[in-house]
Amino acid sequence: VTKLNAVTGVVIGTYAVGDRPVNIIFESSTNSIWVANSYSNSVTKLNTTTGAVIGTYTVGERPVNLAFDSSTNSIWVANSFSNNVTKLNVSTGAVVGTSTVGRRPSGITFEPLTNSVWVTNSEANTVTKLNASTGAVIGTYTTGIYPLGVVYEPVTKSMWIANYHTNNVTKLSALTGDRVGTHTVGSNPNGITFDTITNSIWVANRISSNVTKLNPETGEIVGTYTTGTYPNGIIFDSSTNAIWTANYMSNNVTRIAIPKPITTNSVTANAQQTQTTSVVALTPNQQRQKDVTSILNAMYTYYL
Repeated sequence: VTKLNAVTGVVIGTYAVGDRPVNIIFESSTNSIWVANSYSNSVTKLNTTTGAVIGTYTVGERPVNLAFDSSTNSIWVANSFSNNVTKLNVSTGAVVGTSTVGRRPSGITFEPLTNSVWVTNSEANTVTKLNASTGAVIGTYTTGIYPLGVVYEPVTKSMWIANYHTNNVTKLSALTGDRVGTHTVGSNPNGITFDTITNSIWVANRISSNVTKLNPETGEIVGTYTTGTYPNGIIFDSSTNAIWTANYMSNNVTRIAIPKPITTNSVTANAQQTQTTSVVALTPNQQRQKDVTSILNAMYTYYL
């Protein structure tokens, strides 16, 4: 995995993990980085400061995604080939439990409204909701075709799912699982994230090589922004108010700056224009004196 300065994009370090790392998350309980090693059937835990390996832990077959569950201080891993998810103790890496979900689980996220874990089942065209404490299935809900990324959005208390083969996103009630809406985005959406600055949904469209920004209340497209080739992963960086995408074919990452809303006399005007910058080619003398929270480039990859 590669660690970048979140302001300048300068490479800080590169650190060895397992075979074919495909996803990565930051976990705030022990301030660690966790990496899913797809071909090793394991996850690696790294020290965020030094990049040193803290531990490597066995999970199910072909892990492709991870989520941090703050309600039980656990890591959840979606195991694509074994059709289940593994729950790990965040401090020890010990397996706490394994829960069966649908066929080919791909995306996974923690939802704090009901303290649940949501898993997209790409070949079942469904998403499964699990009790974060027990791992029991609460419900399974229909999505579009080949759902991948999933994110919780607190403005309307909804789950948003990126449907790769139907070129749209599904919005579900986080409380009931009922479908609230379906909204068209770019070609072959896979990654999805929520930004707390403009309260928007962002979707990485792999074949379009761009990202779509949506209003979470209406589903209306706010903007579309060019990235590198085949963006697979997308994440919101709260330290610099930016969206980052991991671009599979161009071997780089793109940073899109998000202007803060301008508030005057209690009237808020949202600046829609953002700046997109490719960050890989920056030189070391561009690095600021003080590093901020880093972004790593193994964010989100699916083998389709």
